[in-house]
Amino acid sequence: MQIRRFFYLAQFVALGILPLWLLIGRGIVFSDSGWDFVGLLIVAPILALFMAIVLGLTYARKSVREARAMSWADVGVHLAWYATLVLVGFVTHPAVAVLAVVASVATFWFQLWQLISEVGQRVNRALNRLSEGTASTVDDGEYRVIQVESHVVED
Repeated sequence: MQIRRFFYLAQFVALGILPLWLLIGRGIVFSDSGWDFVGLLIVAPILALFMAIVLGLTYARKSVREARAMSWADVGVHLAWYATLVLVGFVTHPAVAVLAVVASVATFWFQLWQLISEVGQRVNRALNRLSEGTASTVDDGEYRVIQVESHVVED
C-alpha cells in the first residue's frame, strides 16, 4: 500500500520535475545547437500539460481518490512512463524520444480506459440495485426505489 500511495503522491511532484528534467538534462547538457533548446522549450510545457491531463484522469477515479493510492496496474504503467522520461534526459538517440512519446500516449489511453471501466462498473451496480427495487444509500442519505407497474391498454 505504501508503494501505491507513493506513486499517487509522486504524480503531483512529477508534473513539475519531469518536464524540467527534460529541459535541463536534454536541453542544456546534450543540445548541439540553440534550436534544440528552443524546441525543448516548446516540448516541456506540452509534456507538463499532458501529464496534468493524465493526472486528472487518474484523480477522477473514485477508487484512487478514496484510497489516496493508485492500483498496481497504475503503478506499473506510471513507473514505465517515468523511466522513459528520465531516460530521455540521458540518451540523445531519437528512438528513445519516440519511446517516450509512445509511453506517454499509452499511459493516457490506459488511464482513460481505467476511468471508463470504473465508471461503467459503478453504473452497472446502481442499475442492478434499481432493477432489484431495493433501498440503496448514496452519500449517507437513503432513497427508496418505487416499482411502478405499467398497464397496457389494448384497443
